[in-house]
Amino acid sequence: MHDGGQGTTVDDVPAGRDKRLPLQEGLFLLGVRADKGSMVAGWSSYTIGGALLAELVLRGRVEIEKTRWKTRVKVIDAKTPTRDRMLNECLTRLRDSKPRSPGAWIERFTRIKSLKHRVAGRLCRRGILRATRRSVLVVFRVRAYPEMDARWREDIIGRLRYVILAGDEDTAGGGAPGARTTMLLSLAEGGGLLRPVLGRKERKSARRRLKELVKDEPVGRAVKQLIQQAAAAAASASG
Repeated sequence: MHDGGQGTTVDDVPAGRDKRLPLQEGLFLLGVRADKGSMVAGWSSYTIGGALLAELVLRGRVEIEKTRWKTRVKVIDAKTPTRDRMLNECLTRLRDSKPRSPGAWIERFTRIKSLKHRVAGRLCRRGILRATRRSVLVVFRVRAYPEMDARWREDIIGRLRYVILAGDEDTAGGGAPGARTTMLLSLAEGGGLLRPVLGRKERKSARRRLKELVKDEPVGRAVKQLIQQAAAAAASASG
């Protein structure tokens, strides 16, 4: 994938299998524990809602329109169906509603019935995860999705490391990220899913570059704000 202009982007680099996964599936792999199949601490479905909006942006169905005072999702084509049923459901909502902010649409996409399990089910059909049930507190049985094929997740992690650590003498990085990679990185950062990608010291040293890479990407920023607002509301309710 090339985003136009001169030079090579990271999306042009043969990164492996993860290029065939839509954003919502790639982010799910970063958020699920490979061994137990449960979600990592702090996981939020807002990340998947944001990924659906980002996919629509990448496919030219909507664009993020920024003015001095507002940021809105502008519909470009909500009538032509895609080959993705979940994206089509999102398009139906967009077609039948007034313009809203990215955060407002992410919240609405997050309410799609069984969203997390539908994304997981697609990964199971690809042979990447498997569906099972595990016991919680002996009494409860919950659905879990342990990993079957680690190569997909490893490819995603390698691709993000390539971008974040670009210019580091110990990596082969150096390219500028293309649109899909930028979206993936921004959503992973906004959703708190970079722990499997970078160690603690790496996260600290790469903080400035990471901030620079995602600063102009509004969907990941909206996800981060929604998660922070939800955490603040929960803390206020418990206090």
